[in-house]
Formats: sequence, structure tokens, C-alpha cells
Amino acid sequence: MTKVHARRYMIFAAVLAAFVLVFWAGCSKDLMSPDEEVPENSAITNPVHMSSLNKETINVRGRAEVGATIKIYVNDDDYENEPAGAALSSPAIPNDGLGGRYTVEGVSLGEEGIKSIRARVTDLYGNEVARSDAPTVTIILDQTPPPIAFESIQGAVWDTVESYWESGLPSVTVSGNTDTSASGARIRTGLKEYVATLFDPLPDGIVNFAVDVPCPPLSGGHADTLMNYYLESFDAAGNLADELLTLHWEVEGKEEELLQDDGDYDNHNNTLQLWPGERVAVRYQAPTWANYVTKIIFFNANDQEINDQDPQAPTSEPFLAWVWRTTLPDSMPGPPGNDENGYLPFPDKGMYPEDEWITITFPNAVAITDNAQYPNKKFFVGMQWMVRENPRVYEDHSEPLAFKTFLYDYVDGWSIHDWDTMIRAVVSDVPSLDGKGREAVLAPMRVRR
Repeated sequence: MTKVHARRYMIFAAVLAAFVLVFWAGCSKDLMSPDEEVPENSAITNPVHMSSLNKETINVRGRAEVGATIKIYVNDDDYENEPAGAALSSPAIPNDGLGGRYTVEGVSLGEEGIKSIRARVTDLYGNEVARSDAPTVTIILDQTPPPIAFESIQGAVWDTVESYWESGLPSVTVSGNTDTSASGARIRTGLKEYVATLFDPLPDGIVNFAVDVPCPPLSGGHADTLMNYYLESFDAAGNLADELLTLHWEVEGKEEELLQDDGDYDNHNNTLQLWPGERVAVRYQAPTWANYVTKIIFFNANDQEINDQDPQAPTSEPFLAWVWRTTLPDSMPGPPGNDENGYLPFPDKGMYPEDEWITITFPNAVAITDNAQYPNKKFFVGMQWMVRENPRVYEDHSEPLAFKTFLYDYVDGWSIHDWDTMIRAVVSDVPSLDGKGREAVLAPMRVRR
């Protein structure tokens, strides 16, 4: 060996000796003497004590002294038996001073029921945690889904033959039942979930629940749709039971409650005739997607004037068309949505035929600004008389009446009346219908929804 190599060897030996001394100084145990200390701070961190599981095979995780052997036993199996699983505890990364971490994979829990899971911890020197002090958790293995049963729908007509809901309300309530093993219930459709607003356990073990489900926003151009709803009950272990509700919805448009007109326009037994300056308004509820009022449709009644030449000749005088906003969801008509003078559809006499539906298109669409969220997108449409008895608007007193027509006079101001006034509103999602927007006629008639 040359002097150069000898010098390098001596330097390496010195560095190695220093490293060994530093390592020994940093160890918590004296490696030259036997370790007789029982491992401390051992624990099972997963599964959580008194939790419910629905998997027969699980992974058990926890903490133990670095290098210790962990054997898992289920339901106090004797230590002489084969463990349900075993692993070594490895240093925690990052090291948090609490020892190592371990994962024992593939631990079989057996059949359903209450399970005791015990960790047998033995360190590198054979020191073992006493059985009475061994980390132990108790869990419940539950693989049985709770029952689920559909009962009824409130706020809608349920037809099991055609499978549709008929509703004029912004939401319906679906009722069902399960038992006390369930922790909750809900309805799902696609990515949307509606959790039960009522969950009422009864003494006999039955649980009644009710779920509020909003009606889907549909337009007249896309009125038909088929939706799959799943009525579900679930428990703390994650078991799930479901019942499929396949429902067909139809809607052309909707008034606030859709309760009055049956669509039979042949039995007009009265006409609305007001004094100049008086106004009539009908309150409507726009669907979620609607942002503008674009048109008013009304039935122009026969004024009963005798004309030997043409008994059905139009005799309509001018009137003002209005859109009013609401200040509160259930208030009387509020500030006008169109200009202060309303819109004058036709200034000349004889513009529109009688005994026909007449469409008035606003030159500028009126924004619905009451509230952006259904079911509070409410507004009023109507007209103001400029000439006595003009226009004449039919009332159809078909049962049941909805009491949704409002009258303004100079004595009492706005008041509500039991007229079923034949005035409709047309709404759109865009201010200009150029073939790209969605449009719906809101009619006070009951329709399938």
C-alpha cells in the first residue's frame, strides 16, 4: 500500500468511526444492552372505534414502535391461532415523533355483527404489549341495506299507468318509509340529490320520510321529457337501497298555481268591462330559465254591438298593455316593467277581430327582475282601459277558481278578485326571439307537468 492510499484509508476509517459514535449517541436505546421495555403508544387508527362498516375484508392501520411486528386478531381469537393479518411498523414519513405506522391488509371480519379487532404488538427484542393493554377497537359489520318503499306524492297527481306527475306547483313532496337501521333518505336524478326534509322514526321501528323535489324547468318548445329518479335509503355503514321512479313530465307553461282554467273557452258567461283608467293584472310565475316577458295574449270578446253589414266587425278601441313587477313574492303589482305610460298596441279602431285570441308583442322585451330563483320569479301582465268597455276580455268561471286576477280602481287601489281572466303571458330566456331563444306561454290552466 502506498502512502497516499494509506492516508486515504485512515481518513475514511476516522470518518466512519465518528459517524458510528454520532449514531449511537442519537439512539434512544443502548444497542450494547438488552431492550426490556414494552412498546408504548401503540394504537389502531383505522377502522374508527364503534364505526359501522359494510366490507367483509378491510385494511387495519395504526401506530407502533418502529420495526415492531403487528398481528391482528378478530373477536378475541387466541394468540395461539393464526392472526387475521400481520405487518411490520415502518418509520412515519414525515417523522412526527409518534413512532412508526403500519397497515395490515386483507383482514377478514367474517359474518355480520359486532367485531372486536385487537393488535398484538411485539418489538424487535421480543417485548410484547400485554393482551389487556393491546390496542383494540370495536366495530359493527353491517352488510344489509335498509328497506325502501315509495308511498305517495303530495302536490301532484301520480299516475302509475302512464308514469307521469301532474303538478302546477314549483315542487312536489315524495313520501316513503324505511326502518330504524337507516340513517337517512334522499332522491337522486343525475348528479342532483335531494335529502329528506322529514325523517321520523316511529316506536314500531318504521321510519317515515318526505323529500321535497323541485319540478324540472321545461319550456313550451321542449315540453316533454323522461326522467329517472332514484328513491334511496342508506345507513351509517354505507349500505344503500333504491327504488326506480321513471317519470314523464309535460308542461307548456305555468301560472303561479295553475288552478283555475280547464281550457274550455266555449262557455264564456261574463266579460270584464272597466272604466277608463282602471287596470287589470294577472299574476304569473315564470319558469327558472325565463328572463323576459315578450308578449301578452288576450281573448278579444265580442262587444255585442249590432252591425247589419258585419256583426263580427272589429270595434276595439285603444288600450295600454302593461308588465308589472313585484316588490315581494306575494305582493300586489309593483312598479311597471315597461315605461311609465305602458305600451299602446293599436291606436286606431278596428285593428283586431273579435272572438279571437290576440297577441300583443312588446317592442322591447321586459326583464323579469323580481328574483332570479324559482319559485319567486313572479310578475303581472294586464292592461289599462282607455275607453269604457274596451277591450272586452272574457272570464271563464270554470271550477276551481284561483283568485289570481287583480283590479286597480281609484278608490281602493289594487285588490284581488275571483275572475278567471283570459289574459296570458309569453316569456323567453332572451330578449329577442330570432330562433335561438326558448319561449313559453304561461296559461292559467292545469297541465301535466
